[in-house]
Amino acid sequence: MKLLIVEDEIRLAKALQKGFEQESFVVETVHTYEDGITYALADTYDCMIFDRMLPGNKDGLDLCKELRDEGVQTPLLLLTAMDAVSHRVDGINGGADDYLIKPFAFEELLARVQALLRRPSATIGAVNTFGKTAVNIVERRVVQNNTQIDFSKTEFEVLSYLIHHPNQTFSKETLINQVWGIDADILPNTVEVVMRNIRTKLGNDATYLHTVRGYGYCFRNEETPHV
Repeated sequence: MKLLIVEDEIRLAKALQKGFEQESFVVETVHTYEDGITYALADTYDCMIFDRMLPGNKDGLDLCKELRDEGVQTPLLLLTAMDAVSHRVDGINGGADDYLIKPFAFEELLARVQALLRRPSATIGAVNTFGKTAVNIVERRVVQNNTQIDFSKTEFEVLSYLIHHPNQTFSKETLINQVWGIDADILPNTVEVVMRNIRTKLGNDATYLHTVRGYGYCFRNEETPHV
């Protein structure tokens, strides 16, 4: 699962990133409204966490409203020290799915994020189908011909990432950064092994996964033989 955190308190942002990474999330952290909107619209996330009060003329609530206006349906959670009922109402009305008051325990934030991820309607493309295969991003299950296929955590994350970005080609280095993490000590041939395992398990539906020689890997919606 991939999170975007927009939090201007650097120490808190680092603590949240570390906490979620220890729970096997892939986390990107930025500190301003401008970077938040750029990242949120440029990539696909399973959940986004915004601080309500950000530097500048626009805050986390504006960020929620703008993303909803753009049609982004990703679960959004606001963090804030503004604890008045009216502030919480503004947050929910502005497009946030949940609202957590500072200070808070990380365990509660984690539980709230996990609850948002369990909502079937909270994730765009929660179930992605191609050929005879269905990939449920929320339940983390792959089913083919009504039979569940066992994927390792890493295999599932790689497949999910490619499915979330159809018709885009990603290098081995990009996949390592997005799935294992920027600081992970992973060799490029590890990606080759994972992709080979995914294709073996998908069988005939592996034709949706393409190797673009010299560039990387791509998931395409139409079925054509992979190169």
